[in-house]
Formats: sequence, C-alpha cells, structure tokens
Amino acid sequence: MTEPLNPFLSSRMSAVAADCIVDREDAYFLGQAMDPASAIDRRMISDLLRRCADKMEPEGFTALRKRLSGKSFQVADRVLLEEGARGPEVTRLRETLGRMSRGVMRDSRIDPGPGDRFDAATRTALLQLQTSLGLPVDGRLTSRTLVAMNRLLMAKGLPVLDVERFAAAPKNIRLHFYPGAEAESLVVMQGERVLDVYPMRGGPDKTRPDPRAHNVTRMPYAPTPPGSYRLAGSAAHTTAAWKLSQIPWGAPLREKDREIQFQQAPGKEWKFATGEKSVFRGQPKELQFSRQDFLDTRGVVQERWEHNDFGHRAFFLSKEGKRQGHMIHATPREEARYGEEQLPLTESHGCEHMYPEDLDEAAAKGYFRPGTPFIVHGYQEPLPPSAEILRRD
Repeated sequence: MTEPLNPFLSSRMSAVAADCIVDREDAYFLGQAMDPASAIDRRMISDLLRRCADKMEPEGFTALRKRLSGKSFQVADRVLLEEGARGPEVTRLRETLGRMSRGVMRDSRIDPGPGDRFDAATRTALLQLQTSLGLPVDGRLTSRTLVAMNRLLMAKGLPVLDVERFAAAPKNIRLHFYPGAEAESLVVMQGERVLDVYPMRGGPDKTRPDPRAHNVTRMPYAPTPPGSYRLAGSAAHTTAAWKLSQIPWGAPLREKDREIQFQQAPGKEWKFATGEKSVFRGQPKELQFSRQDFLDTRGVVQERWEHNDFGHRAFFLSKEGKRQGHMIHATPREEARYGEEQLPLTESHGCEHMYPEDLDEAAAKGYFRPGTPFIVHGYQEPLPPSAEILRRD
C-alpha cells in the first residue's frame, strides 16, 4: 500500500517554501510537521533541500538536515520586526494580526488596523497576542511569535505570514581539496581562518582500470589533477560517456505504449527512452536503454530516475576560462541515503565526490558561488592541523 501524503507538511511547504526562500523560521515551521519515520516526508524535505539550497538561510538548511536525521532542533529566537520599522512587511504583519483577531483569537485587541508603520498600536496588538499565547511578552515580532502565529493560521486555513531574514554570504572564500588517503577533505577557508571541513574523495593516486559493465567507455579510475581552479556554476549533469548518466537525476518517468518516457525536468516535454522512438537509438547498442532498466524490484516502472552517476547536480570547475572534465558531485549511492548515516565515499575517475547533503549545505552557506577559488593539493600533502580540529567523521 502506498504511504499517504502528509497534508500538514504539504500545505506548509506550499505556504512558506514555494519560492524556495527558506529561512530558519520557515524551517522550524516545516520541521514541526515532518515525521522523520515517514519515507514520503523524508523525500519531500530532501527534495526541498536539493532544489532550494542556494536560496536557503544556512541555519534553515542545517535545521531541516537535523530533522532528516531524526534529531530535534530549536530555532534561536531573534527579532524580525519591532517598533519603528515600516514597509511592506509591516503592512503584511498588521493585516495578519487583523486576520488572527477575527478568525482565530476572536479578540479585537489583537487588530492594530491597516498601515505600513510598526507603531504603538502594532506593539500593543503583539503584546496582547503574546500574552494570550503564553509567549515571552515584549511587543516585537520574534521567531517564536511568528511560528506560533503561523501554526494557528494554518490550522484555520488562513494565509500565513512569511518574513524573510538572511545573513550576507561570506566573502573571500577559498576551497582547498586534500585528496590523499589520510586527508580526503575539502577545507573551506576565509583568509587564514578555517570555516568548515567536509569529507571529499577524488580518484586514486595511481590510474587503474574500471571493469564495471555500465562503464562502456572504459574510463579508468584516475588521480584528481592538482592545480588552481574556480567554480563555474552548477547544473544537473548528463553525458553520453556513461549510460546511466544520459538522463538527469530525478527526471520523471512514465510508461506509454509499453515503452518508457522521461522528462529532462518536471514540466518539460516527454521523450521516449526505449523503443523505436527512443532519443538514444542513434547511440551505440551498449548506451541504449531497455524497459528493464526502469523497473524497480517489484517490476514496476520507477517514479523518477535516480541512477545518474553525477547525482542531483554537479558543480563545474574552470581553469583559465575553460571548463574542466572533473567536477564536484555526489553519486547515486549517497543520494539514496540523503540525510541518513552515510557509507564511506567512493573513489572517482578524477572528479571530486561529496555527500549530497554536504554539497547542498556548502551551497546554502555561500561557499560554492561561481568564481570561488578551488585548489586541488597533491596526494602527499597532509591536512593542516587547523583543519583537523573541524574534520567531520
């Protein structure tokens, strides 16, 4: 039996995450509705993190990542609006307080009336609301007050209040990859300061064959080339060099006329992957798909394609303005365990492998912006002592 959709999480997702802009208050609001034991809930949150990492507040990303792992989290309270503020956000706050006064609390003292100024009337309305809800009483719109308001509004089917607050992205970031067997880490630096250390694995220190069947081009396992590069954007990566990577990770699938169709992305044109109309018919036989490639263990067509060797997206690297053949990405094995306890990273054919949730977290923190320097060190270079302290297991 198919697990039912969680209507509370789905409605909250539509209310605060449709634009992909998710701050810590939004994350807490979503996390309250998520059941970590539910496969559907986990997939909804995982897909949100994959899709929206670049627009998420880092604390919001981290909070939802913790929720995926089954951990509880609390949002540090902060002031979002207070007396003296003015503008569209204050207008929406006053309108929302009015809706709460009429449709939730049945208390006219909570309605400050229309306006775009956070004045004494707005402060008085918030004081009354906070008192009624048993919240800390200070007459300001805080994180805790906003989450409590939205929970009540959602329960009544009323529009929620979304107030976004983000810290500026860090500047002067440099990324250092140490590929040696004792290091295998990406070190994020700002000047001389180490901000973060992520597991990262490249190719072996010596080239050797890869005999796996789906490696039809017989690309060998090879060292990641040392040197200085720059990040050059990201995208779902496809290539004819690998059979399973001709279709983007996450591409929707369906069956039509006993053949399999896919979309490059949700909402795009449906294309045949198998049969006489297959877009891959011009490829060598070993790169063509059969219907069996798209069936799960029950013999049912999979809902989406999750076998692309480059994961849900790759971060490209350039050198002297030329895109390189190696790139930063996850693999299908790690994608299948998004947010869970992971297995050790696999070695590559020269690319830089990361866990997908680490990849997205680094994007959310602003570390992977285009133009950021990326230095690949030699295989004999040890991890600096300052990075060892922050190293993640």
